[in-house]
Amino acid sequence: MGERGEYGSLFEWLDIGDECSSMDPFQLVDVEDHDQASLWETAALPTMGMGMEMSDDPHFLMEPSLSTNGSPRLPAQWGDAEDSFKADPLKNDIEELSKAGKKRKRGKHCANANNSALDQSITGKLSNVLDNNVNSPHTGESVHQDTHLYSPPETNKLGARNGAESENQMDSDSVSKKCNNSNNNNIKGKSGGQQNSSPNPSKESRWAEQLLNPCAVAIANNNIFRIQHLIWVLHDLASASGDANHRLAAHGLKALTAKITHAGGTLPCSEFLSADPRLFHKALLKFHEVSPWYQLIYKIVNGALLEAFEDKISETLHVIDIGVSHGMQWPTFIEAVAKRPSGPPSLLRLTVISDTLGAPFSAGPPSNDFPNRLDRFAKSLNLNMELNVIAQPLESLTKEVLGVKEDEALAICLQFRGHQLLQEGFDKSDGMDDQLTSLSPRDKFIQFARGLNPLLFVLSDNDVDHSSPDFLERFQKSVDHLWRFLDSTSACFKGRECEERRVLEGEAAMALVNNVAYGDASRVERNEGHVKWGNRVMERGFMSEMPSDEILEGARIMLRKHDSNWEMRLDEGCVSLWWKNHPVTFCSLWKP
Repeated sequence: MGERGEYGSLFEWLDIGDECSSMDPFQLVDVEDHDQASLWETAALPTMGMGMEMSDDPHFLMEPSLSTNGSPRLPAQWGDAEDSFKADPLKNDIEELSKAGKKRKRGKHCANANNSALDQSITGKLSNVLDNNVNSPHTGESVHQDTHLYSPPETNKLGARNGAESENQMDSDSVSKKCNNSNNNNIKGKSGGQQNSSPNPSKESRWAEQLLNPCAVAIANNNIFRIQHLIWVLHDLASASGDANHRLAAHGLKALTAKITHAGGTLPCSEFLSADPRLFHKALLKFHEVSPWYQLIYKIVNGALLEAFEDKISETLHVIDIGVSHGMQWPTFIEAVAKRPSGPPSLLRLTVISDTLGAPFSAGPPSNDFPNRLDRFAKSLNLNMELNVIAQPLESLTKEVLGVKEDEALAICLQFRGHQLLQEGFDKSDGMDDQLTSLSPRDKFIQFARGLNPLLFVLSDNDVDHSSPDFLERFQKSVDHLWRFLDSTSACFKGRECEERRVLEGEAAMALVNNVAYGDASRVERNEGHVKWGNRVMERGFMSEMPSDEILEGARIMLRKHDSNWEMRLDEGCVSLWWKNHPVTFCSLWKP
């Protein structure tokens, strides 16, 4: 579970102790075998209110016909739809295919299950769906052969909404090779003996996006036949316990289904909110141990806070925490403050702004008692600490609500919550929701923080842009970001299934559902990249402050303990964490 010196504080304040360190979170359950017929049965397209006129053809609710490569063959009475998908003549029925493929395993340990029947089935379906885009009067999507992502035509960004739809053909042999290798993506790396999840990230298999992005295009174009076909294929291939592609297909299918059925209105059920409190804490602890996704940011921020408060001996130290750590960030900071060479402060105040939206990673179980645990931990170190939890929207925070005093040293940490604020201001007076104001809630909050005159203002968030009003562009970027989370957790958990990983990935998938199925003010996932955030903060009167060399070196040492695909980069006045040559999170420090 990591070195005691680094995580011992967490064990103590979580009251988990040695039980957590000796726990085997990777214990596997028996793999349930399914024959081919039962899989087709479970893959039948579920009936759903799609918000559009659906086909009443009973074949959607029956076992589909199969071609020799395992791909679905559409009924002849659909007319041109059959030609559009070019299904091969039926040569083997389901029983014959079952004999050829024998039994197909879809179990808890898919990363190591090399089942040829499964590979052939996936290959056949993808080849049928992707290879036959050409000459289809119904397709509205394009698959780029190099990036394996949806690639819009240059003449009409993100697909034609009116008129002819673009088509692009992908080589079926290329698809076959990628699918056959999709379960063999874990090998040893070179960074401290840690595993390297892919020796050549640029050529990794990402077949789930080749189905999800075209399906999103079909939804945008109201292409009923294509929607039904792709959702049916996704429903068959999706698995919550497979490799990163299978899991992405499962979460993406859930998001697209919510989009089709207009399920937006209330946020989807949070894995964190519904989790058992003990499992919730263990999941957070395990995630912070095996992944630097948040932990690298917290290490940099804690070091910056200690340096900012270094010469503040007699003053009260006040940290305002607007984040998603649920207390995980603070034990090491509390211990460092209590044991600093200049002595502990007269009082350490920690004000935590709890979530009121149920947004991804922000909310926790109702019985989450991390404030009491932090308080007990501080007392064990003889540190005088005052901890307050405030449940109030960020837009309504005031100096009085936060209890900020003139004679204290103040630091504000806005971490992975700023994107919940609207990036544009709307005047809602007189029922008018479409009148832009001069200052957005996002800018107003930064201006409010500047008015408090903190010693340090910390801004950390996801380094991805989800601000586009275009559904397709937003969906593609959201899917790509979720892929990097799932792919990195596969490497961090070494491809093994456990409840901790399931809870974490389910929470991350909430962002995709919210981005896809929600609009206007009900969408809380409005990420901006670090450049846009930096411009906002500078316009409000802050100046960028890079972490010291000592802090950066400590972050590099920590990162070397993880998969070699992780990388830390300094760019545009901030520190960015990258996974396989793509940014995922960032941290920036600011002073008045």
